[in-house]
Amino acid sequence: FADILKAAEEEDARKKAQEEKERQEKELDEKKEEDMTEEEKELKKARDKAKRAKRVSDEVSRMKTNIDTAMKNMLKNNDTATKKSAHGMLSMILKNLKEQPDVPRYRRVKKDNPNFKKMVVPLIGHDEFLVSMGFTSRGNYFEFSLIPKSHEKNEDEMEDAKSIAQKILEHAVDC
Repeated sequence: FADILKAAEEEDARKKAQEEKERQEKELDEKKEEDMTEEEKELKKARDKAKRAKRVSDEVSRMKTNIDTAMKNMLKNNDTATKKSAHGMLSMILKNLKEQPDVPRYRRVKKDNPNFKKMVVPLIGHDEFLVSMGFTSRGNYFEFSLIPKSHEKNEDEMEDAKSIAQKILEHAVDC
């Protein structure tokens, strides 16, 4: 009985500590930066960084799952010749984008490009695969949209987007 009582007391203490931590975080969130002490600023910065890292990790995991699903569907629904034909061009697109993500010509794939039409379009599921990679279909082209234009996001959001893009492209190139 004493063990049960001790465990209950420990659980109550953990709950109280968690509630106090949440209260302090809420209080810190409501405080203006100029009213914070240096210690509070550092605490908030560290907490925000941890939250961003978790968001990036969750997004990368979600996208990897989508890429793997699209890849399995492409492998299952196409014959060997079609897969081989598309593989070279898709690999080249992803490799160029991975190596130079800020170069505009590597961020777009024209749907009416003769080589793309010949090699990739016959591949059932190519569009789902590109979308799972972070491309957006825009009229007659696919645009890699994981990394937004610099004027659309703040510095932290840009850093997160680049981190996600790098991890996703590494994963896709390895597939």
